[in-house]
Amino acid sequence: MISDSSVDVELDRLSLRARLGMALVCFEHYCRRANIKGRAIDNFLDWMWEPTYVKLIEADFDDWESRQPALVEIGLGWDVEGFEHPADSSEVSEYRRNRFHHLLCNVTEILYAGLYHMPNRQSSLEHLSLTLEIGAEEGIHPCISVFTDSTWEEGGSGWGNVLSYSKAMEWRHSEVEQ
Repeated sequence: MISDSSVDVELDRLSLRARLGMALVCFEHYCRRANIKGRAIDNFLDWMWEPTYVKLIEADFDDWESRQPALVEIGLGWDVEGFEHPADSSEVSEYRRNRFHHLLCNVTEILYAGLYHMPNRQSSLEHLSLTLEIGAEEGIHPCISVFTDSTWEEGGSGWGNVLSYSKAMEWRHSEVEQ
């Protein structure tokens, strides 16, 4: 867990959308630093960002879910036969592949635990903290203040309010502190 209590308080206030956004920023920057790239990464990121700016009502949810990329399944612990994993490049060290897998699992759990179960504030905070710790090892520190306008209390469900597409892209392309 993050050790600075003021940071813990700020992270605890964040909505699931904000937690997911921070985790995705960390994940994307990690992939760049580790030279893990490809269409599978792009598809994963595009798909994972959608719930930040689209209210997934039943019809939209079914369409969105039907486009689930293979990396989500891997992040949930499933085997995907025939899938060429982007971290399996000879240019990526075993250590970085393992860190990538931990990031992938934690980012995926932030989203999925909130979609299929009652949002759990503590569990999503733990997954976010683990993601941020891995990022910090690489000097990746998403700026918390970018995400603080979306709080757990908004909307009463933990998700906070649905963002505009432009706000979601502002989050996605936010800089990380070095």
